[in-house]
Amino acid sequence: MTKFSGDPDFEYELAIRRGDVRRLATLAKLKVTPCNTAILLALTHGKPELIRPLAEAGADVNGANEYGETPLCRAVKECEIGVVEELLQLGANLEKESLMSKPLTQAVVLGQMEKVELLLRYGANPNAHQSTGTTALLEATRYGYSQIARLLLDHGANPRDRGLDGIDATQLAERANREDLVILYATRRLDGNAPKPRTSNHRASRPKR
Repeated sequence: MTKFSGDPDFEYELAIRRGDVRRLATLAKLKVTPCNTAILLALTHGKPELIRPLAEAGADVNGANEYGETPLCRAVKECEIGVVEELLQLGANLEKESLMSKPLTQAVVLGQMEKVELLLRYGANPNAHQSTGTTALLEATRYGYSQIARLLLDHGANPRDRGLDGIDATQLAERANREDLVILYATRRLDGNAPKPRTSNHRASRPKR
């Protein structure tokens, strides 16, 4: 086998920019390890089809850049839902913050109902607090996303959970004059059949393929 003598980072970045799957396969065959941010770089250059070849070559599916941005959060923001699911299948961390935002909360803020549902199905914790103190349900309330709020509640989100300001989802809804959400949260608190809220340490199993 030919010995590799080039700069691994440069070779991978060039192959990613060009979308050169053949070159990536050659580098993998030569046992050249991709740089930590290879998968994020593929998404940055609009090459999601390179995710799996890079992962198979040893790229870190959670590899973040110097700003802390992860591939999963970039995909939640900019890519089709299929790309998000592929990263989840490859082991992307559902609870790793990216630019002070968890993937689920980011999907909520963007109003991406299908991505929210996907992340929850793979085990994202609806009660997890970000470093900013907020939760997915608090953000759904803040933006007035009633359908997303209902979905989060169905997966165990706790309407009594408070942010750093000491305000819970019900109080936030009241301040915004969202009577529909106030009623929804009150109903869920009184509903003995509602799902038990998950704790921030909960880890759900991923769907079987």
